This record gives sequence, C-alpha cells and structure tokens, in this order.
Amino acid sequence: MITLRPIKPNKLVLDASRLQAAIQAELVNQGQEAKKLYEQVTASWQHKPAFVVAVDGDSVTVTTSDEIFGYVNLGTRPHIIRPTGGKVLRFNAGGFVPKTMPRSLSSGSGSPGSGQVFAREVHHPGTKPRNFDIAIAKKRAKPFATEMQRAIDKAVK
Repeated sequence: MITLRPIKPNKLVLDASRLQAAIQAELVNQGQEAKKLYEQVTASWQHKPAFVVAVDGDSVTVTTSDEIFGYVNLGTRPHIIRPTGGKVLRFNAGGFVPKTMPRSLSSGSGSPGSGQVFAREVHHPGTKPRNFDIAIAKKRAKPFATEMQRAIDKAVK
C-alpha cells in the first residue's frame, strides 16, 4: 500500500499582501520621481502648474488640470486671438525665445521678445507640442522597471 503525505513548508512561501503593499509603495515612489521631472520642466515658468500623483490598481499616473501646461505640452493649432476687454492687443514681437524645447526636460530663461506691437487681432500660427509626457516616460522607463523589480524581489524574500 502507498501512503501519500503533503510536504508543507515551515514558513509562508509568498505573502501576497506584502507583495501588493511593496508594489503599491513603489508605484507611489515612481510617481513622485516623474512628478519631480514635470516640476523641473516648469521650474522657470512664472505660472506654476500643480501636478498630482495617483495610484490606481497596478498603475500610476501624474496629472494636471492646468490649461496652460496642456497648451505647451500638446501644442496648439493656428488660431485667431482677439482682445477681450480692450479694443487692441499689446504684445512683444521679435526676438522671442521659448523657455522649453520639444522633448527636452530642461527649462531655460527664454525671452519675451522686444518691441511692442499693437493689433486688433492676431493670426497665431500655433505652437509645436513640447511632448514633456513622452520625454518623461522615456526617461523613467528603465528606472521604473529596475526599481519595481527590486521592490518585488525584496517583498518575496
């Protein structure tokens, strides 16, 4: 006659709740690292967008509801600008230098241009998207994978 007995480990092999907690903690950490990059890119702006880190399940997002950041990040199409309160627009022209460049995470001082211009309306050519989100995702991809694996390895030991 054959008798079978299960072999049981003396200690818990995998604590799923500990693993999930480690993953969640590392997602928060990775979100904070990405948030720092968004804040770095807008550091020289007078207008400071607020960024929020949110962990939902097994993903993390960094968001902002700031319209100006959206215009700079995603770009704008050509559009007409008309005055809202007064009868004419007043702005600087000539020598404008943007503070940021497409897919770059650095932010410089820029230049508003020189020589004031007055107009009843302006046919703005639109702006090229800076794609900060793409640049940040690219920069954080490898560290994200490395740090998540490290957190998982530590949790299952």
